[in-house]
Amino acid sequence: MTERNLTAEQIDAFKKICSGEKPYLRGEVGFFLNLLADLAAAESELKETKDLLRAGVSHWEGAEELKTEVERLRGALHPERLARNFHRIYERLAPSFSYTTRKESAVPFDDLPDNNKNLMLAVCSEIVELAEDMGNQAAPEKPTP
Repeated sequence: MTERNLTAEQIDAFKKICSGEKPYLRGEVGFFLNLLADLAAAESELKETKDLLRAGVSHWEGAEELKTEVERLRGALHPERLARNFHRIYERLAPSFSYTTRKESAVPFDDLPDNNKNLMLAVCSEIVELAEDMGNQAAPEKPTP
């Protein structure tokens, strides 16, 4: 995992989302931010269940349900899917912010130059990893008996 330089404000905002304090987030961007928060929360719950299992507490059904939920959320946040949606939303919102994207970028995702696609895929991969890392940081460590 690569180290990321986040501000304390960014970490606090994401921790609030992960803890259930979900401010109203508009549209598709809010949908994806909430998916990231749900993934982080599910990762945290799965980690807690694994800790209980290591301690000899039997919660196998709960662990399997959480594993299924984490896999579902990971599918929803697959880096390519996230990159495709990010590009579509970015291009749609840019004019609302008086921003004109480059002609080469104002095309469907599949028609983007390879360097643009690869950059978006790399960024989205790191965002998913970051969400998982932050979810683990937001969860308090439980002592092993």
